[in-house]
Amino acid sequence: MVSFQSLLLASISLLGVKALVSPSYPYPGVVQKEGELHEILWSTTPVDNDQTYTIEFMTGSDTVQTVLATVATNVSADLLKYPYIVPQVTPHSAIYFFKFTGSKGDFAWATRFGITGADGILTPELERTQADGKKIPWGEGKLVGAWVSDTTPTPPAEEVQPAATLSQSLTESELPKSTSVVAKVAAKEDTNASNMMKPVLTCVSIAVAGYFAL
Repeated sequence: MVSFQSLLLASISLLGVKALVSPSYPYPGVVQKEGELHEILWSTTPVDNDQTYTIEFMTGSDTVQTVLATVATNVSADLLKYPYIVPQVTPHSAIYFFKFTGSKGDFAWATRFGITGADGILTPELERTQADGKKIPWGEGKLVGAWVSDTTPTPPAEEVQPAATLSQSLTESELPKSTSVVAKVAAKEDTNASNMMKPVLTCVSIAVAGYFAL
C-alpha cells in the first residue's frame, strides 16, 4: 500500500516545486573569530538540481536588512555547504547572518550569530526588540575592509616571525662555516707562497755573494 507521504512527495516532484533551502549553521549562540575558516550549512527538501542560490552576508533588523557582502553566486542547492573566512567587522556582536536568494524566487535566512576579534569579546546588541515587538536582539554592523573570497585561514599574528628576527635568533654554532674554511685556505696559500719565496731568496743570496767574491 502506498503511503500518503509517498504520494505527497510524488506530487511535489510532478509539480516541479523548487528546492527550498533550510540553513542550519551558523545557528543561535554561535560565536566565531575574525579570520577563522567556517562553513555555511543547509539542507534541501526536495532537491532540485536546477536551483541555484546567491548567498549574502547581512546585518540589520528582520524588516530592514543590510547587505554587507555577496559571499557567492550560482551555488547549487544540493551542495549543502559553502566555506567562508569570518570577515573583520564592527561592532563585535551577534548581529550578523546569511541570506539565500534562489534563482527560482525563494528566500531563506540563517539565524544571527556573533563575530569577535582575537580577544573573543562579544559586545551586547544595541537593539533588543524588532519593529513588530518581538524580543529578538539585533543591530547594524559593517565590514572593516573588503570581504575575503579566498578561503585560506589567516594565521595568528604571533605565529608569523619576520625574517630579520629569524636571522638574529641564530646562535654562533648555527652560523655558516664557510668563513673559517676560507680563512684556512687563505692561510695555507700564504704558507705556500712563503715557502716558494725561500728558494728564490737563496738563489739571489748566492748570486750576490759570487759577485763580491770577484
